This record gives sequence, C-alpha cells and structure tokens, in this order.
Amino acid sequence: MTLFQKTFLERVEHQSKNALLEDDRIGDFTIEETYHLVSSLAKRLYEFGYRPGEAVIIKATRSASTTILFYAFQFLGVITVLADSRQDAKALSSLDPRINSLAYQKDEANAITEWTIERNEESTLIKVPDLDAEQSDFPGVERIPSSDAVWVFTSGSEGQFKVVRHSQETLFSHCRRYAGPSSCDETDRGIVMIPLYHVFGLALIYIPIVVGFAICFPSSLELDDIIDYAIRKRITYFDTVPSFHYLLAKRVKERNIKIPSLRNGLIGGAPIEATRFKEIEETLGMKLLPVYGASEIITIAALGQEGSQERRRTTVGQIIPDTEMRLVDENGNEVDKGEPGEIVVRSPSLMLGYLGKDTGIDEEGYFATGDIGYLDENNDLHITGRKKQIIIRNGNNLSIAEIEKRLLEVEGILSCCVVGRASETSGEAPAAMIVLKDKENQTDVQAEIEKKLPKIMWPERIEFVSSLPLLPSGKVDRVQIKKLLA
Repeated sequence: MTLFQKTFLERVEHQSKNALLEDDRIGDFTIEETYHLVSSLAKRLYEFGYRPGEAVIIKATRSASTTILFYAFQFLGVITVLADSRQDAKALSSLDPRINSLAYQKDEANAITEWTIERNEESTLIKVPDLDAEQSDFPGVERIPSSDAVWVFTSGSEGQFKVVRHSQETLFSHCRRYAGPSSCDETDRGIVMIPLYHVFGLALIYIPIVVGFAICFPSSLELDDIIDYAIRKRITYFDTVPSFHYLLAKRVKERNIKIPSLRNGLIGGAPIEATRFKEIEETLGMKLLPVYGASEIITIAALGQEGSQERRRTTVGQIIPDTEMRLVDENGNEVDKGEPGEIVVRSPSLMLGYLGKDTGIDEEGYFATGDIGYLDENNDLHITGRKKQIIIRNGNNLSIAEIEKRLLEVEGILSCCVVGRASETSGEAPAAMIVLKDKENQTDVQAEIEKKLPKIMWPERIEFVSSLPLLPSGKVDRVQIKKLLA
C-alpha cells in the first residue's frame, strides 16, 4: 500500500464512524464510507490502466467529489496535478512527459460516483456502482513514500508560476506539525473556503486523514450563504485570508447574529491591521491563529491558542518543530536577533524541489523563501516584506509591506495594494490601489493618508476601486495591479 492508503486505513480503524466529508450537493460521508468509496474508485482506475509514477491533471472544483478523486489517485501512487479548471489543460500537459491524462467530475450536482477521464484523445466515464461491495476494495500498490505524489502551482502573484513537487511523506509531515499549533482535533468541523488547487486547500484535504476531523464544502461563497451554512453545519474551524475574515465579521455584525460553534481559525497569506484583528475575534467569538508558509513548505511558523492576542495580532508565531530557520543578509551571513534578514528554511516537510532544472533548494537542503523577517525576544517571527518588494525612491529603500500596513491603519480603508512604478522625479515611487470601507469621501481619505504616512511613503498615484484584482488562490494579483497603475 502507499503511505496515503495505509494512513487512511489507520484512521478508519480509530474513528470509522466520524464524519469526514460533507457536501450538500452530494451528501455526507463518514471516514469508513469515504475509505470504501475511494478504495472502489482506486480499483476502477487501476483496472483502467493507471500505475504508480505516472501523472494526471485534476480539474479541481471545491467539492467532496474532487476530494474523493484526488484521494483515489493518492491510493494508486499516481502523481496528482491539482489545477484550476480555467487553466489550459493542453499547456499543462506539456510540462512533463509523465502527464498523460485529465480527470474531472462529470456532474458536480448529481453524479458523485462518476468521473470523466480524458486520455489518448478519448473520453471515458469511470463509475463506482456499488459502494458497499467488499470485493471492490483496492488491495494497494507499492510506492516509495518520498516519491513525487502531488504537483501544485505557486500563486504567481509576482509573475510566472512554478510547479512545486511534494511527496506523501512531506505532506503528512506537514500535517503532523500543523496539528499542534492549529489546535484542531477529531471533534472539529472545518469549512473549505480555499481552492483545492492552492497549497493551503491541498493541506486542508490532506490533514483530516491524520487528525480525523470533518471538512465541509459550501455550495456558495456569498457572505450570507457562508454564515447560514456555518451555523447549520456547526462549523468550529474557519481558515481563510484576512480580508474574508474581516468581511465575514462585518456582515455578522450587520445581521446582529452569532456563529455559536466557531472556535478557531488559521489566518494568513496577507498582513492584517491590529485593530481589525481584534474586531474579527470579538465579533466572530473565535481565536485567530496566525500562520506563515509557502507552497514549497506549507507551514513554516504558527502561533496557537496559548499566544496572547497581542502576540497573535502582531506576529506570525514561532517556528514549527523540526523546522530549521536562518535569517540571512544579502551575502548569506546570519543576522543578529531583532535584525531583519531573508528567511531560509530546512524541514522534513520541505518540497522535493521545483519541476525542472532549478530545484530551489541549496546544497545544504535549505530553501530561500524570498521573505524578509526578524525574531523578537519571544522567538516569534515577524514578516516585514518580500525581498523583491522594495521600492527605491530617490535612493531610499521603501518596504511595500510597511506602506500597506500604514495604509490599513487609515480610517476608511478596507484593503489596499502598493506597487512600484516609474517616476520622472524619483526614479521609482509607490502607487496604490485602495478599496474604501463604506464609500467614504476620497478627499478625506487622501488627507488622512498624508497625515499617517511620512512624505517619502506617499503614493504618487492612488486609484480607488470597488475591489482588488485577485488570483484564483485569493491572493492579490500584484502583476495585474502593477500594469493598471503603470
């Protein structure tokens, strides 16, 4: 058996009747029911001709059906490429000769047991007709746990995406490290808000196999629908990006209701202003647990419930156990505590490398994140910006992250993105795209910006918009914004 199937079977033996997948479109499944369905599908795919080591693209929808299909390929040791359904499948197939097919759900609304396989220019429908037949269980195949298992794309927020190679070993290593600071256990019920082709979406469907909690798939991402779904499904765990946490809290306050079951939720992927962090916690009645990671190593640092609110709203937490971190200057020398440096890490959950010649890992096994940060007296990590996100204005290095942080402190600003643009007078200057909270007067906000920010940080151009352009991962599309503000 593959490591994934063995781990799943252990979970069945411990908690067979616990809920695992819940999706109103297709129904609810216990851990045992999910295992038998996945095992049956794995057997059908094996009979169809899939073997360990080849690769398949899954057009990933945020659904239990995509999750079951993904699990089945992990049983088989088939390298699974999770892709946005809008991506060009032919272009993705050219990335590597091991990619020889495309798989996706036939009918998201009705056919949980039917999936379409496109292979050799032919389309085949794979069905699992009898979920209870013991003879349909898949006995398993052998696959080295450190072999390629999942290829996931970086967000591409600063340009061209890369393909990150993970093994079942690196992914399960992440899950076990995640469980502690995330404070989740088998009693939790998480809601899947993040696309499954994003690395944090991948993590959210991998970790229940280790921890045993239920993951729930809402059919709509409208705020009111999410609130009603969370109440009905008794969601305890809510992971998402800061902007969505804030919008959710704002809507809950407007409706004057509560989501009584909410307890915890990871927050990461973007900076959040301290008072806004406090407002989210107080409105939603939950603890936000900061997390910092990347596609290449899913969680690098996190802070659990034991951290005070002051620490949780101002840092990304402490380094995950067994993760080694260095903070280095431009010459690769380690900096003193409290001094900013580039974050480089080594960990059992670090990727195998990028697809292609550039592995992204140095000779000592370290990965350079490109993020700049420092450690405080508690050994909590603070992120101050990206190595490449520096604007040089009249010879002065300005941190984009610091400018954005100060803008978020301005009353009336809901969200923002700062980029550098060519300037005739300064060489380079900040430009900002800003979303206002409640359509306040732009002139007043402009005046407040000039009060809050030192003159050298003033954006040379400000564009007020109703929403920021986003990538499918939910991150701000800085490349697009840079083009729009050029």
